[in-house]
Amino acid sequence: MKRNKKQKYNDKFIVYAFMGIILLCLIHIPIYFVLLYTGTITLRIEDNFKSANHKESGLLIDLTNKLEDLKIDIENRATNYFPFYADINLMMRKIDNASNHLIYNKSLPLKLDAGEYIFKNIENDFYYTITTETKETLKNKLNTQVKLFNELSTATTAKVNLYMIPSYEYLEFSNQDRYQNMYQYVDEFKEKLNDDINVSELKINDLKKYQEYLFKTDHHWNSKGAYQGYLDILSMLNENNPKEYKEGIIKNQKMYGSYAKKAFDKSISDTFTYPNIELEEHKTLINQKDKTEVIYKPKSTKKPITSNEFYDYYIKFYQGQYSEVIFDYNNSSKKNLLIISDSYIWPIDEVIASHFNKTHLINLRYPPYDKNKFNYKEYIKNNDIDEVLFVYGMGTMVLDGNNYQIESKIER
Repeated sequence: MKRNKKQKYNDKFIVYAFMGIILLCLIHIPIYFVLLYTGTITLRIEDNFKSANHKESGLLIDLTNKLEDLKIDIENRATNYFPFYADINLMMRKIDNASNHLIYNKSLPLKLDAGEYIFKNIENDFYYTITTETKETLKNKLNTQVKLFNELSTATTAKVNLYMIPSYEYLEFSNQDRYQNMYQYVDEFKEKLNDDINVSELKINDLKKYQEYLFKTDHHWNSKGAYQGYLDILSMLNENNPKEYKEGIIKNQKMYGSYAKKAFDKSISDTFTYPNIELEEHKTLINQKDKTEVIYKPKSTKKPITSNEFYDYYIKFYQGQYSEVIFDYNNSSKKNLLIISDSYIWPIDEVIASHFNKTHLINLRYPPYDKNKFNYKEYIKNNDIDEVLFVYGMGTMVLDGNNYQIESKIER
């Protein structure tokens, strides 16, 4: 059967249209690359960039790392320079969220990230996470953590103190949103610890207090939560005369914290607050350098000019990404304190230190402790440490949440 001219015309149109789309894609990639390379445009937060995990140094290993960098770079460019990738990715996320809103009326699942589900509490406007790890895995992790702290408590004469900040899934009133009772692990953790270990936590008994102490879009505590933590820690360490609390606020800027960033959701926002506390003059050493050489926590309240709506106020404001910080208040009548913590301690590290002679702050996430062990006994001996304070999120302290692997990073 012969085809008429109209059918042939339609077929040609489809072919030409398809070839035009292919041509546009091919043209778009080099143009997009040139615009990015020259800085005319910048990549957006929704672009799906990965980074390579480098192995330790060595001639052959360095070559392997360079090949891995090249592989990741090619993958990133192929994915993110592809025409309309970011727009399609964003559109699919919005469609997925919209459909979930029709199904769920209390808590909305947003994303699976690093072994945790990120949820949005629709009724009360905040994000939270729930672990996906099995009960057997959690039990094993709990026993590892207990073993660590019990060994540390007998390794030296320095008193061991643990302070925990609970996330939503560890709170009793959150049972409607949880798959299992996570606080049972905290109870077991406390029971198995040596009697000479001090344990305390940020007390949150209801939703109102939870919203008062923690950010809605971020896993960290806000200024009020951090200040309450400061008061709790002073009590635990038998110190008194707390400093007066004033709340600092970064005004007229919406904060989309770690949960919002990971879920790529801007339906909830925070106002960034911080404890604004006056301190006595003191000396600060950062990674064994004097404060005059490296500025510690400039605490700028001005947001830089950036198109990144998920700008990390917490990280950029406190700027505490150092493996070792030493605060010297030069008061020989006071004790020397060692704090081992992560970003939770940043709002209150200096003010806690003001109650001691010298305070040594160690963060095991940064070099050299990301690859080399921290010698606990040696550090305490060399610095005449009287008290040791661990400050972590409850999941990290009890179950090695986020796989910090604290146990493997401390030599004792």
